[in-house]
Amino acid sequence: MKNAKVSKKSCSICDKKHHFTKIKLPKLKFITSDGKALDHTKTYFICPNTQFLYTNNNQNWIKNIKKIYSNYELNFNGVTKGKTTREEIIARKIKNKLPNIKTILEIGPGSGALLKKLNSINSLEFMDAMDLNTTNLKFFKKINAFRKFYKNIYDIKIKYDLIILSHSFFHITDLKDKIYYLIKKLNKNGHILIVNPDPLKYPILPFIYEIFSFSSKKNILYFFKGLGMHLKYDEKKYLKNELFLILKKGKIVKKNNFDKKFIYKFYKIQKNLEKKIKILKNEKCLKIRGMGLKGNFIFLNLKNNIYKIFDDSLKKKIIINKSLKYIKNKKEIKSYKII
Repeated sequence: MKNAKVSKKSCSICDKKHHFTKIKLPKLKFITSDGKALDHTKTYFICPNTQFLYTNNNQNWIKNIKKIYSNYELNFNGVTKGKTTREEIIARKIKNKLPNIKTILEIGPGSGALLKKLNSINSLEFMDAMDLNTTNLKFFKKINAFRKFYKNIYDIKIKYDLIILSHSFFHITDLKDKIYYLIKKLNKNGHILIVNPDPLKYPILPFIYEIFSFSSKKNILYFFKGLGMHLKYDEKKYLKNELFLILKKGKIVKKNNFDKKFIYKFYKIQKNLEKKIKILKNEKCLKIRGMGLKGNFIFLNLKNNIYKIFDDSLKKKIIINKSLKYIKNKKEIKSYKII
């Protein structure tokens, strides 16, 4: 693993000044939501105190973030997981584990699909949301229990029974300060829900979305213990390849027990991904299960080396090269699942 030390600077994750370590990832492109490749590379750093992986947040990249999400179509019914949606699964577990909650705040609610599912909680008095994007505010207002929308975490002044970070934890910059502020906005018996992609199960994720703070379950729990939050429920079996953690307030723990092997495992997975893509570049026809952003990512990184993409999920085929519209030998079709 070829990493390099860089000069000392303050860390927004552990709030200490130390030497950062750069991690070298495969040279693959970032993909916008409309399938365009960004000609931009990112340098990732490792916090040696917490084993979190994160990247720079500069003005140039903020422009790229807008490109990534510019044509992103949000699913207002939720993301399908088998016969149900992940939002329905999350809402059901919240109702089972935390049946008497009265107030909820969701950070980064996206389309508001989860808030919509939680609207039926009997004890619920109101729900608030915080997001940088106000596009979907009009849809939130249609939810009966929805009350207020925040654009800045530090504008939140009241306390909640439950704060939800569903696929938003790894987008937060100045992680320690903002998470500590949110913890102070919990009621005495309040909880925080973390639903996060497992980076060891989603090797493609760093190349599709931007990541500011990313680590293993053990490291995330270690981070929250240092802020006085302890694991109450681990519901990992309900969402494949995702962390599903419900935390409650407790004593601050300073013992250093993070997952030191995480970065090595992460780096090894990224190298394997790079090898797989090099193999794919030699194939003339691919079968990608679940096109979406993953398919766009593969297609653009394979450039002109492929003739067709068959998408099982959408029940349609996309012709990449019309001169090769018909392939006589169907054995040429290779099946590849990226995650």
